[in-house]
This record gives sequence, structure tokens and C-alpha cells, in this order.
Amino acid sequence: MAPNPPAVKVHLRYLDSLRGLAALAVVVHHALLQFDFSQAPLSTSQEWFLAAFQNGHYPVNFFIVLSGYCLMLPVLRADYALAGGALQFFKKRARRILPPYYCAVLLSLLLIALLVGTKTGTHWDVSIPVTRLDIITHLLLVHDVFIDTGGKINHAFWSIAVEWRIYFTFPLLLLLWRKAGAVRTLVVVAGVVVVLLGALKYLHRLYPNLNNTPNGIDPHYLLLFALGMFGADAAFAGRSPAGRWTLGQWGAGLAVLTAAIVALANLPVRYAKVPWQFIDVLAGLWGVCLLLVCNAVQHSAAGRHAVAKAVLSWPPLVAVGTFGYSLYLVHAPLLQVLSQYVLGPLHLSAFTGFVLLATGGLGVIVLFAYVFFQVCERPFMTRPQPKPALVAAAAPAG
Repeated sequence: MAPNPPAVKVHLRYLDSLRGLAALAVVVHHALLQFDFSQAPLSTSQEWFLAAFQNGHYPVNFFIVLSGYCLMLPVLRADYALAGGALQFFKKRARRILPPYYCAVLLSLLLIALLVGTKTGTHWDVSIPVTRLDIITHLLLVHDVFIDTGGKINHAFWSIAVEWRIYFTFPLLLLLWRKAGAVRTLVVVAGVVVVLLGALKYLHRLYPNLNNTPNGIDPHYLLLFALGMFGADAAFAGRSPAGRWTLGQWGAGLAVLTAAIVALANLPVRYAKVPWQFIDVLAGLWGVCLLLVCNAVQHSAAGRHAVAKAVLSWPPLVAVGTFGYSLYLVHAPLLQVLSQYVLGPLHLSAFTGFVLLATGGLGVIVLFAYVFFQVCERPFMTRPQPKPALVAAAAPAG
């Protein structure tokens, strides 16, 4: 572990790699949802293969943890202060997040109007038809508040609204961090989350359209974000006991949490009484352990963990991570275009169609996302970023 925050900005390639992997995992998961496997028998090996892609919610959880981790890094360099103040922070976040998001909204609406506005029995059906209320709520980033609007236009957009609101709590979280420390802040956030979850459950009884599903406004995502902040603090500031943990200890935590999440997420229905929010929090802790394991590997002595370092610094993966936000924004309607107009006419089996969509289709979507990044995201980055490479060469979101 690096005991102190670096005095100058250091490009941590493993962050781009992990962002890229998470974005690709979400795309492949949504590719899986495009197909109905109930009409075709699958072999045991095919069922096990598909099971690896059946939960795309956890990569989204990781995005939120990663956001807290990344936003905390410049704060640590400034001794737990927001450079320029809260208003400047909000302006930078708005410039970074909103223009690409609004471009993706426009792109999704255009594709709906021209190509994918008719229900075809795929997962994309949740995004259509689009009403005036859907457009208004998406422009205001409150679409995830209501069940009726949460998945419309582009079913991946719900998490953008969640993270956008979390940004407004960041200055307050930092204030608590400075006054009470990391652990006490996490305890306070956890307590607030429990109260808000109870209030949301009560309000849902009064207003059934209030979206308290995993793709809604559940406040526990704030705790995941705070856990990401804690991870950065432990990795670079070293003020908490966790900052003195070794690679082996974080690796052991990663293994234990992996086993716990798999066990709890696959409980038989009659025993499945564990709240999904609790499993999400475990997934957040898993994300923290993963980040700290990767950080320890990257900062290990020369010659140690060479294979892991090579994987985490693999140029194509790092490159995808640099435009992972764009990939997340545009992939859903493109999956439907490819499913409806390329794979549909071939009348393939569901399994074969998925494999083709998750390989060749994924490549097409990545290339399109790269173009979208160059046009709609890169010009709005706060600081100039290295141009990502799509080939194995010297390579450099929320």
C-alpha cells in the first residue's frame, strides 16, 4: 500500500481496467437478457456458462464504489478538502456527466423513432414506448423515482440518476470525514440508510409507483459510494487501521466475501429472506477489497505479481476503461438493433444468438462507444485525457 497520497496526480491504470471490465460485464449481461432460453433445452455446461452472466446488478454496484474511490483521490491530495469548494465540484461533475448523458438520451430517442420503437419480446421492451413524462423525468434525472419511468428510453439510465444525486452528498460526507473520521462517518451513513430504507418502504405502501426496486432510488447506494471513499482513504492516507492491512488480508477478505455473496444470492426461495440491499452492501465491500488488492499489486516491488500487473495494465482493457462511461450509456439500444436486424433474421438458437451478440456484437458496440466517446464525452472532460487506443499499444467514468 502507498502510505501517503501522491503529491502529484498518478495515473492508476488498474482503475481504468476495472472500469472497463465492469462495463463489459454489464453489456454481456444485457445481451443475455435479450434472449428467451425457456423455449430451447440447454445442456448442463451451457447452463453453467450462462450463469456467469446472469447478474449484471453487481457490476453496477462496483461502478458506484469505484466512483467514491476515484472522487476521493484528489481530496486526499488536498488534505481532505475539495479544491475550489463545493460549487466548483458540482460544476465539474455536471460538465463531466451531463453532456454525454443527454447525448445518449437523444441517441436512444432517435433509435427508438427510427429502428427500435416496436416491442419484440426482448428485454428492450421495458424501454418503450416513450411518453412526454418519460422525457421530462430523464431530462431532470428523476426518472428512477417512479416505476413507470425508471426503465424507459434506455433501461441502463437508472444508475446515472442515482449517482448524480449522490454527488450532492459528497461535500457533506467529506465534512463528516474530517470531523469524525472514516469509520464513524460510515456508521452514520449506515444509520441514515437504514432510516431511509424504512421510510421508503412505508412510502411505497402509500404510493405503489414509487420505485424501490434494485433499479430505483434505494438509499443504500450512498453507503456503497462511502465505502469506495473508505477504500481510497485506506489505500493512500493510512489513517485508519485498515490502511495497514496487507495484500494477503485484503485478498482473504475478497475470498470470504465472494463465498458469502454467492451463497446468499443463490439461496433457495424458501430460505431467501436476506434483504437484497444487504447483499449489495456485501458486494460493495467486495469491491473495496478488489480495489485495494489491485492497488497493492500495482505498488508492489518490481518483479512481484508480474502477471497480475500485466493484466491490470493490458492496453486494450485500459483503453476500454477510459470510455467505459460512453459504453455504458449507449450499449442498450445498440444491443436491440443488432438483435432485431442482424441476429433475428438468422433464426438462431437462443444460446448461439447470445454467444454471437456477446462476442462479435460486443465488438461492434465497443467501436461505436469509442466514436461516441470522442464526439460526446471526451470534449467535456475536466482535464485533458490521453487518447485511448483500441489496439495493443501504449495506452493511458460516473
